Amino acid sequence: MDKDISKLNIAIVSDHLTKYGGAELTIKVLCEILPQAEIITSVQDKELVKKFFPNNKVRNTFTQYIPFEKFLRDEYKITYPIGFALFPTDKYDLIISVSNGFAKMIRVPKGTKHVHLCLTPPPYIYMPKRRVMANSKKFTYRVIYQAIFKKPLHAIWRAMDIKSTLKADVVYANSKEVQNRVKKVYKRDDVGVLYPPIELEKLKPNYGKRGDYYLYLGRIECYKGVELAVRACAKLGKKLKIIGKGSDLERITKIIDELGVKENIELMGFVSDQERSDNLSNCIALLSPIKDEDFGVVPVEANACGTPVIAHKSGGALETVIDGKTGVFFKEWDTESLIDAIKRFEKTKIDPKDCVENAKKYSKEAFTNKFLSILNNVLQNS
Repeated sequence: MDKDISKLNIAIVSDHLTKYGGAELTIKVLCEILPQAEIITSVQDKELVKKFFPNNKVRNTFTQYIPFEKFLRDEYKITYPIGFALFPTDKYDLIISVSNGFAKMIRVPKGTKHVHLCLTPPPYIYMPKRRVMANSKKFTYRVIYQAIFKKPLHAIWRAMDIKSTLKADVVYANSKEVQNRVKKVYKRDDVGVLYPPIELEKLKPNYGKRGDYYLYLGRIECYKGVELAVRACAKLGKKLKIIGKGSDLERITKIIDELGVKENIELMGFVSDQERSDNLSNCIALLSPIKDEDFGVVPVEANACGTPVIAHKSGGALETVIDGKTGVFFKEWDTESLIDAIKRFEKTKIDPKDCVENAKKYSKEAFTNKFLSILNNVLQNS
């Protein structure tokens, strides 16, 4: 590592640390590259922090200390922007924000460099159909946010979001899909692409016999297209395992009951890392039915296991899936199009070795090398 970088006071800023996903993996790898870095976030789950960030100091904005925060977490999200804007950051030489929300609004002192790793422009502002809480039935949420604050807050947040993105020294998107969104939303053309790191070493390729089921792995939200996977497999009489939880779980459970396919479609909830890896290695193929995915870590993980991917022809999948070689696409976002893709896939010969080779482009090593190059360039221009 560059000697000067190792001496810097560095803050890595996260929207929140309450669940582990692609953003948290990126932050974890950044902490491995920059072990002296402190993490700044709005709220944290102490067990998650203890497991994944045991050697890094984690500092919270005032939101963490509001009474009943754990029970009113969704309602208190309205405090995130001001929490980041007021947080004391004078001691830091370098701030790295990893965000699809408010973290980029962190106060950046004069002379401090700000590197923004953009996961996507905030969905709740620019992509309302992607808001997980859009259909929430919580009374407090609807009164505090939906009914009273939504319109004025969105106008304020949009202004803060655009200002903070334009002021960052450099902005890197996690895919070409997100790069295009950033250019369109912020009118900023100097946006690079830094693909997120995938822990390939934790995944075991399978070049031999596989199970008799398809797999969906990810959050169960309406915009993720889980219903398409359920209906397609139900109609074809295929077995499907669904790993994950989310706000759309109750509705998906009802659909499975109504279709009478409980014997073929298994809701597994959260599973251990070993079960996750085993299912990725042993399934026939991963179903990735989300439309306009930002990047999509799971399809790359599937390929790393030698597993083909059946994905919607949009978003990050266009960059990570090679049609006919590491998976197949379906064009229309509906059940029939997915059914056609599954039928086409079953007639296509895909070599697991091609899948594994494709995944190597997204290794931790590739991420680390490019990130350090970015960092050195930023510091040389200081």
